Amino acid sequence: MLNYRDKTVLKVLKQMEGMSKIEAYDILQEIEILLCDQPSPISYEIIKEHQLQIAIKNNISSLMEHGYSYLMDSCQFLNVYCFTSNLPKFLGGESVYFTLKKNHNLIPLDRHNLKQTFMHTALKTIIDQFLLKHHAQKKNPKTGRLVLLELLDTIDHEKK
Repeated sequence: MLNYRDKTVLKVLKQMEGMSKIEAYDILQEIEILLCDQPSPISYEIIKEHQLQIAIKNNISSLMEHGYSYLMDSCQFLNVYCFTSNLPKFLGGESVYFTLKKNHNLIPLDRHNLKQTFMHTALKTIIDQFLLKHHAQKKNPKTGRLVLLELLDTIDHEKK
């Protein structure tokens, strides 16, 4: 008969089903490091807030008095950055840019630039079909993620 601790371990291991052992070890090590600084008993909300603060600190860059930038999202092919100006929204607002994984030049995320970027690649037809139906910066209302990146993630998974 399994006790409470055994059942809890099995619940955690069920979440890791399908991973390689090295990935599971890496996650367990990250959990161990996270718990080092946390009070007892463990509070999911406190750990979540702590992780969010670390992510913000690691991903937001100040642009002096002009504003700040941060990594919005990424996939195997693109990194998407948001630049937010300190000016009022109607004067500056937010600008969304992307970079390719191998080329770190910032390119404004719009229909024209996506077509130009993928013109001579295997993804050309997929990007063209996507842009016929969607705006370049359209987000999935459920996930809040760019639909383009969700599409590119599915292409990546099909190749594996």
